[in-house]
Formats: sequence, structure tokens, C-alpha cells
Amino acid sequence: MRLTAVCLSLLALGATVAGCGTSNDDATLTMGLSTAPTTLDPSLAQVGWLVNGPIQLAYEPLIRMGNDGTLQPAIATGWKFVGSDNTKLSVSLRSGVKFADGSPVTADAVVDSINHIRKAGGPNASAASLISGAKKVDDSTVEVTATAPVPNLPALLTQSWLVGDVISPAGLAAGDKLATTTYGAGPYTLDSSATVVGDTYTFTANPHYWNKARQAFKRVVVKVITDGNALLNAMKSGQVDFAGGDWAAASSAGSAGLKVSGVGNYFAGFFIVDRSGATSKPLGDVRVRQAMNYAIDRASIAKAVYRGYGRPTSALTSPGADSYGKAVTEAYPYDPGKAKSLLAEAGYPTGVDVSLDGCKIQLRNCKLVQQAMIDQLAKVGVRVHPEFGADIATYTKMSLSKKYGLVYMSYGTSPFNLMHTSLASMLVTPYNPFGDSIPEVTALVRKADATADTAERNGMYNRALTTLTEQAWFLPAVNHDTIYFSRARVGNVPDRYGAYISAPDVTQFTAHAGSQ
Repeated sequence: MRLTAVCLSLLALGATVAGCGTSNDDATLTMGLSTAPTTLDPSLAQVGWLVNGPIQLAYEPLIRMGNDGTLQPAIATGWKFVGSDNTKLSVSLRSGVKFADGSPVTADAVVDSINHIRKAGGPNASAASLISGAKKVDDSTVEVTATAPVPNLPALLTQSWLVGDVISPAGLAAGDKLATTTYGAGPYTLDSSATVVGDTYTFTANPHYWNKARQAFKRVVVKVITDGNALLNAMKSGQVDFAGGDWAAASSAGSAGLKVSGVGNYFAGFFIVDRSGATSKPLGDVRVRQAMNYAIDRASIAKAVYRGYGRPTSALTSPGADSYGKAVTEAYPYDPGKAKSLLAEAGYPTGVDVSLDGCKIQLRNCKLVQQAMIDQLAKVGVRVHPEFGADIATYTKMSLSKKYGLVYMSYGTSPFNLMHTSLASMLVTPYNPFGDSIPEVTALVRKADATADTAERNGMYNRALTTLTEQAWFLPAVNHDTIYFSRARVGNVPDRYGAYISAPDVTQFTAHAGSQ
């Protein structure tokens, strides 16, 4: 009965799909999402393909971050820093690019879009606010200025951070419509007449798109199917061509002939956000925070939850990242005896109670990780009391409320992400709501940001991360891949993103699908 309902829903939208009594429509690609996007407005959306995939179909970035982490021309044909302090970036614009409504992508439009996004105050405000402004130099050049030295400023202008997704003047004037309609220059544009918000999003090829090679399909349908088993069954029956997968289902998907790809460096675990003990006094003691780290059996979580697509880690870094060092990733081996000893040493022999802004949705297996960590912490005397937001927006609001000692972490990171969105001396974010800082770390990061030599800068980032790890600012459990299931017609998905962490470039899949 459920399959029939899904088929009728898709057919009503004009999508011909296998398993519904019709043959595959080579002109249509159907993608599956496990959670509905909260908005189609790039300035207010969350980072990550699993929640903003539709946005990436409709908006073209200034600079495109590939799945291997490389930065590639898009609306921008080139970029370079002005001067030697990594604060001003000159961006050269491609001529002849148009928005889906046929209006030209001008330097003025690019400037207005960047300035709008950096002021919008959305979930990515911590990254966007690193830009102090953008200005037009001439008709083909825009200059973007950072609030402080930011060597990875070009990465900010990619689709990964949404800051680089250029919104048309009509979109900036659209008000609330920007949340439910698309106003981009990307390869596809939303067909509102065939879209049911929260359920199905239908996109048609943008006739004005500058790079026709990225439009392998005339239409892309994004279907929200929140039940993991139903989503996998839809893929097996041919109703869905590409979707984020569940680690536990990887073997079943592979046996059914689906390609299973692991991409990205996400971290699952907790942020210990109340490092001064403002709401939970014990967390202000580094020994308590360290005890919590020793209490986590990271290897067992990686094995049980991520089935070969996860690695235990004590720090927010991984091979290829600028801040990487093996010592920090292995800083807290599983040792419940030492955890109990540290708690007693800190004056809490009977344990402590801490609050958690927890994960309610099963995005990236967060509920399984969360419960495993709560259970393991309880065994050493750390009693975690979770509260849950009904959705991602509520979770974020709760994180900023300063009511919780812990915040659940489902976090894709890079040196830029870690050093600039988690350090309170620079920004207050959902991962650092109390504005905590370590002055010597802040000074080291700022020095690194203004350092031209890559190896020297990387060494500084690693020293900064080492101090943060020693102070137990974080409680990560696993560094894991996000996995995707795809049918043969979608083509190949790279195995890794490289040093930078980004949402997958869905237009790559649409561009190369059908060519295999």
C-alpha cells in the first residue's frame, strides 16, 4: 500500500519511475532526501547536502568546491589575494552568465548577494560574518574583504558554505518567497507547480545556464522519504536514483546492485560547550571533561554504528586536514578506570549530572551515537540529561540558549571550520554559545591565519588543536564518512573530499549521470 502511494505521488508530479508500471525516464533523475530542507534560501539554510541538496541544484556558486576538495571556477573565473595578509580577495567574474529569470549576473548582483548573506544571521552566520564586505571594482571584478586574515577565504565563496551561492536581485527583493522559490543561476530551477514543500521538489533545466555540460537531465525530482527502509526500497525498485544511505544498510544496498560510496569527514559526538561551568559547575574542571573523554569507547561505536565507514578519534581532525596529527586523534584511549579516578580527584566520587541539547532525528545515525555515549558516560558516573529540539532550527536555537552543558555534534570540519567557527574569541556559535576562549590559542590561530607558508601555518593549527584537545573542549567519538547509494545511471561518486569538508556537488552527479 505504501509503495502504491509513493508511485501515485510521483506519477502525479509527472515523474515516470521504475516499479510503478512504467519504464525509466532517461530525462529525469530522482534523488532521495531523508529529511526535508528547512528553507530554499541560501542565506538561511544549513550546510550539508542531506539538508540543502535542492539549493545546490538551483544556485551557482562563485567558486565550486569539488568532491576532492579542490577549488574550481564557476561564476568566478579566477581569484587571488590582494597583498600578503590574507584579508582581501580579488574575484574575476565570468561574462555572459545569467540567472534563471534571464537577467545578467553582474558585479553589482554578486556584491549585493554576498552582503545580504553575510548579514542574514542564518545557521552559517559564523562563517559568513568573517566577511566584512564586498565591493565592485569594475564590471568584471569584485573584491571581498575579511574581518581578519582568512587564508581559506576562497573556500567561503563556494557552495559548501552557501555564502558563494549568488542570489538574483529579484530573489533579494522577494522577501519570504526566497524560502520557497529559487532565484539562482544554477543548472536547474524549481518548478513550483510540481513541488509540494516538505515532500517533493521538482527542478527543470535552466535554459540560461552557462555550462550545458552540467545538465545531463531535463528534470531532477527530489523526494523526501524519512523512513530509511522505505528510502532503500525505493532505490532497489528504481524509484530513486541517488540518496544518502544508512551505514547498517550498506551491505544490503550493495547486494542489490547499488553503488555504495563513502564521502566526507564528519564528526559525531558531543561538544562540551559549558567549559567555564556556568550552568554545570563540574564541567568547569578540566579533569571532569577529560574523564568524559576517557569514558568513551570510540572503537566500539565506530564498528557498531558505522560498519567500516567510521574511525575512532579524540580530536576534530583527520588525515589531510591542515591541523592533523596522530597524537591528538589518539589522545584519549578508552579507560573507564582513569575516568572514575579523574572524577574523584576533581571532587566528584559519586559522579556528576550534565544537560544535553540532544539529537532527535536520525540524521547520520546521530541517535545511535548519542545513546551509546550516554550509556558509556553513565557507567563512570556522568549522568546525561538530554532535551530535544523538534527540528534542526529548534536544536540550533536551544544550542545558543546557554542552558546546556553539552551539545550533540554532527559536524563536518576543516581547519578553517574548526578554528574560526568554534573559537569564541572570534565568534559565538551553537558550538561555543558561552563565548569561551583560550587567549594563547586565539593568538596562535590569528598568527597562523596571516602566515603565507603553508607548512608553518599547518604546524600552528596543529598546536592550537593540541591545546584544545588537552583542555577537552570537545567530546568527539567518531570521524565518519557520509555514505550514498546510487544507481548505475548516476555515475561515480569520489571516495573522499580531501582536506576540506563540503556537501557533495550534486550537479556533478547530474552532469555525469547516464554517461556510464
